[in-house]
Amino acid sequence: MRHIRLLSVLLIFYVGTITAQQDELTTQVQIVNATTDVIQVMLSDNTLLAELAAGETIPFFETSTLSSVNAVLSDETIEIAFLPEEWQTVIVSEEQVTSVAHNTNFSADSGRIRWINTTTESLDVITPDGDMIIEPYAATSFDYLVNDSYTYTINDQEMPFAIDSYREEMIIIADGFDKPITLSLDFAGYIELQHFAANTGTVTFYLNDTPLISDISFQQQSQFRVAPISQRVQIELSDGTVLYENDLLALQPRREQVVTLFTSFDTFAVNITSRPLANYVQQILPENAIFAFQNVLNDTSSIDILLADGTVLAADLSQHGTAILNIIAGDYDILITRAGDPEVILLDLTEVTLDAGTIYDIAFVGDPLQNTQDIVVVSECILLDICGEPN
Repeated sequence: MRHIRLLSVLLIFYVGTITAQQDELTTQVQIVNATTDVIQVMLSDNTLLAELAAGETIPFFETSTLSSVNAVLSDETIEIAFLPEEWQTVIVSEEQVTSVAHNTNFSADSGRIRWINTTTESLDVITPDGDMIIEPYAATSFDYLVNDSYTYTINDQEMPFAIDSYREEMIIIADGFDKPITLSLDFAGYIELQHFAANTGTVTFYLNDTPLISDISFQQQSQFRVAPISQRVQIELSDGTVLYENDLLALQPRREQVVTLFTSFDTFAVNITSRPLANYVQQILPENAIFAFQNVLNDTSSIDILLADGTVLAADLSQHGTAILNIIAGDYDILITRAGDPEVILLDLTEVTLDAGTIYDIAFVGDPLQNTQDIVVVSECILLDICGEPN
């Protein structure tokens, strides 16, 4: 029977201070199979999370720092506990389980590289700065490099790398593999601007007084742009009129932030929806559409979203709340009502067509007291083999 030891590597540059209290915090974890066998990763209730072939990875998923999973290899089960870190990678290798922590300390013009040796042999690595020995069962600290192309040599084998902003190249050396397992991790934050403010001209999104997203018209959205994690932002009209400003908008790493500009009680406001990178692409099925609905009414009451037959799609959606629905494509009759009161219909949408492979960003805007409520819709094809080119 194989004996696997547990090794936790708490590398430097923590995001925050770790305390002894046992508060239930969340962490983002990815799990790498660095063995030559197939392993099963099971949740604590024995539900199968994933089956990983040799060299495969479960992408980052959110879980509690107080939870654990089991890795099943042949006739052996290994419990994997998580570090009290915001981001971590768990590597299951032939002889050990290694946990390494990540941080989000990047500059706009640099990335980093890190080496993890899960073997019993020392490794000789030639770096751009000279030779480096990586001991058995050891991990290096971050090597920060200015964006460029670099070549490393490990045991006489050359490995080229392109270092990009906010990216970490993670190199795992494991027994039984002809070449290292390489993971390229993106720790940037991404931002998209949606212009849902009626009767308003084109707008530009500024980051630290520098234009990041320019000339977005009403009922349009931008492409996602890389943005630093926390910055001062402004949204302005073409004549320089400031519609919205925030001295410290907290953007999150490895997430897409959708910033929706709308009007609320005769002023301009924004609603921010945050989701994991590529979340929609990972979730959507070929026969489905995604219906992302934001409640930005000039009204503090919650709403329900129903089908005409009474089926509840989303219940008790509060002001500035977002409901993301993954539903079968087709034609629907949709009702928007007061929460808990289907007789008070705020908007009746008949014969709404949702195309397969498409995401619909929908904002419910206006003021029910003035009978001006309406929806603003932006759609985008995200499964190009299903619905063709993006709109």
